[in-house]
Amino acid sequence: MHPINNTESMNLGFEYGFKELFFLRGGYRNLFLRDGEEGPTFGAGFSHRFPGGFQINIDYAYADFGRLENAQRFSLGLRF
Repeated sequence: MHPINNTESMNLGFEYGFKELFFLRGGYRNLFLRDGEEGPTFGAGFSHRFPGGFQINIDYAYADFGRLENAQRFSLGLRF
């Protein structure tokens, strides 16, 4: 990232998927940012396709926001 009002920074991340069923995620936001508050992020997900094409996705994510403590996100996705 190359903003005009702060130092340059990077966002890094990875995802590991096991048989397109279970996923692990990790990353870091605002790497090298001078006064950045954000930091490491972690997450996991589960996906299952039922006969007939119906699919369900369940995801969880954790992000460190410095003085604002942390953010935890849950999501549920349905695909028909």
